[in-house]
Amino acid sequence: MGPYDDPQIHDILLPYARTHLTTDHVQYTEQGVEQILLETLDAIPLADATSFLLPTDPFEALTKYLDSVDSTPYQERWSAPQGAIELVRDAFPPLTELRTEKCCVEPQSDPCKSVKSRI
Repeated sequence: MGPYDDPQIHDILLPYARTHLTTDHVQYTEQGVEQILLETLDAIPLADATSFLLPTDPFEALTKYLDSVDSTPYQERWSAPQGAIELVRDAFPPLTELRTEKCCVEPQSDPCKSVKSRI
């Protein structure tokens, strides 16, 4: 049995070794790469700082360049035979009031009272 096989010594030395003697190589590499990139890369402005004109909207520039973008919304038409439309209207009559308005007007029963009355 070696001097470090005792569980008490192992419990004391293991957290110390994990904290001070080991290196998280992934974290170390990420920090190193981040530091190198922060020191060497420069920010590139999106607009020309010496220009007297305001920068154009990228979508407007694209539409001018392509000159074929139709910005009108697509109008979808539902085509169905007249008999089918009448059948749907007969099966589902129009609502006189919305369901949300109906539930706000109707008195709501207290679920706790109904449970107590059953007991």
